Amino acid sequence: MDPLIDRTTGSVHLDKQWTLTPGLSVEHLANLIGNRLSGTDRITRWFSHIPVKTLYGDFDFTLVFSGEVLMAFKAQLKGGHHATEIETKAKQDALLSKLLGPPTAERYLISSEIARTMFRVIRKEWPKGAKELTWELPWGRVISSVEPKDTVPEFKLQWKV
Repeated sequence: MDPLIDRTTGSVHLDKQWTLTPGLSVEHLANLIGNRLSGTDRITRWFSHIPVKTLYGDFDFTLVFSGEVLMAFKAQLKGGHHATEIETKAKQDALLSKLLGPPTAERYLISSEIARTMFRVIRKEWPKGAKELTWELPWGRVISSVEPKDTVPEFKLQWKV
């Protein structure tokens, strides 16, 4: 079984037929997943809310393109019916550490009282010790964090292109 993220190459193995690598074209992936682009801001284009079931769990993926070329993706691990955001973030961090080794950097997710207040405004409470983890690798970077708008845990993979 291939790992979800190959530590050596940065390839992302979603299943036996579908592997993400930097440089895949919009057209190739649109044909593969049967979706149209979700949005564009002239430079960046993306497909969002692609449900994928893997051996590592169920994910909601967003594929990000620079022009016509795949350069990054974001994934949200589905935590299950009763899992809290904190439990899902812990599961995500454990999975990424298992696949990629110890993170190369970490910082507090909520680094100031202003940030804590902003999270409270949207009625979410994160522990003061919660961390954003980063893995710097020869082929790119993986960041485990939380989506600021809705506080859903997610991880991003950005390839060096």
